[in-house]
Amino acid sequence: MTTRVPLPPGCYGVKVEDTGREYNRTPGGTITMSDADAAKIKHSSAGINGILSADRMTAIGTRIGQVCTNPECRRVWQAWTHTCHTCGSPTEREGTE
Repeated sequence: MTTRVPLPPGCYGVKVEDTGREYNRTPGGTITMSDADAAKIKHSSAGINGILSADRMTAIGTRIGQVCTNPECRRVWQAWTHTCHTCGSPTEREGTE
């Protein structure tokens, strides 16, 4: 099994020291790591201080999304999102282009 771990702003990833495995992503993104490596986060200084959390995450999704109208962004959001959280442009229902 795997565990999803959200990265804090400014953090590009996690390196598990005893295994040497690296999990990289953009800051503020989410990495997917093995349960064994995620358990090590809880006992690390980052886990103890609350910087990283390997607790299970819950996510909800919809079948149809809202797409950012900015041609440089084009991020897909949940169906109830009317303004892009990344660039502030309005969104439109997916597939209406």
